[in-house]
Amino acid sequence: MKKTDFITKIVQEPSSSRKDTLWYTAGSVTSSAASLILLFVITRITGSDAAGAFSIALAAAQLMLSLGWYNMRAYQVSDLNEKYTFSDYFTTKVLTSSFMLVGGIAYAVLYHYGTYKTLLTLFLCVLMIGDVMADVFAGLFQQKNKLYIGGYSYVVRILLYNIILIVTLFITKNLFIAVSAAILVSAIWLYCFDYHIARQMVPVKINRLSRKQTALFIECFPLFFGAFITSFLINIPKNAINQFMSNTIQTEYNLLFSVSAVVNLFCMFICVPMYNKIALLWNTKQYPKFLKLLIKIVALILCITVVVEIGGYFIGLPILSMLSGLDLNPHKFTFAILLLAGGFNGVITILSYCITVMRQQKLLLIAYVIIAVLIQFIGYDFVRQYGILGASWTYLLTMSCIILSMSGIFIFFYIKIAKSH
Repeated sequence: MKKTDFITKIVQEPSSSRKDTLWYTAGSVTSSAASLILLFVITRITGSDAAGAFSIALAAAQLMLSLGWYNMRAYQVSDLNEKYTFSDYFTTKVLTSSFMLVGGIAYAVLYHYGTYKTLLTLFLCVLMIGDVMADVFAGLFQQKNKLYIGGYSYVVRILLYNIILIVTLFITKNLFIAVSAAILVSAIWLYCFDYHIARQMVPVKINRLSRKQTALFIECFPLFFGAFITSFLINIPKNAINQFMSNTIQTEYNLLFSVSAVVNLFCMFICVPMYNKIALLWNTKQYPKFLKLLIKIVALILCITVVVEIGGYFIGLPILSMLSGLDLNPHKFTFAILLLAGGFNGVITILSYCITVMRQQKLLLIAYVIIAVLIQFIGYDFVRQYGILGASWTYLLTMSCIILSMSGIFIFFYIKIAKSH
């Protein structure tokens, strides 16, 4: 079968919510599982010290990824009237990708990463540009009710480049060579698959920067700022560990933290496939149904958190210790706190989207600034005094503060807008 026939066949496949959810879930699982497995493998191949350096560089690159994404996906998907074209979204992502590289170097220098960790941060930022491009294409597919295409692409691309990275690392024992190979594979897949499918749906081009793209940047800035500050806050304990403790402790914390992200991953399975329905209910002024759906989603997220909390507490650490070759059993309470915080992060995801649909995202700016200042002072002191346990308390405190501020904003404007109609 020719490539063009294959692309056309995929585009013309009938879609369904079940199919979309299945493939999106598969893509999300692959992404999160790959990150965790990669950390296990790097720890085994290069040792805990090198894995710690990789962990802090990855944390910085993931912070820059929030800059690359610019948290525009929710706005793009909810842009049902297509106020902005896909080329507008694509152009902004090209710009934010370049910002990632500059920002990654500046961040690493600011936090005294040293030459090795700074260069590794830059390489990982280049790798994550692929995730930025994949996100804008997936936003288009979801907007066209073809979310399963984005999920399918995520599965294949992430599996391919992680396998190449691991094999190359095993052969060369060099992280820079391994990441370079992964970058090449990821770029080839995005061009051959996502790009060509997108062209079947809409024109794909890079526009000159105009007032329209500038307006899009301004409209999404509160969303970006919130996501960026959230990632920045999550990195505070990691940077504190980098400053006060060893690379091995950094590896241990990131292993525990990566598993806690599984809770948020399960929450994303619930939230993202519901984005279109949530936006439709709000835009058609079906406010009681909108609120009822949100309550159901939050309740389900909390149930998932409880289940993962129980499973993680009793069997999670022995399995992690066996896979990583590190003794993580003394960190049982720390692990429980991180899992709970991961569930809170899931609630933040859905609240953030609902506030976006209500177009009240600008109010998040004030809340995030206050929380950032507070946690920056408290976080370093917690880690200095209590070590890895203090890092976990910092993360939980961060998520709790964000939930409280978002809940206040949502409740106030829901009551105000719903009563006026």
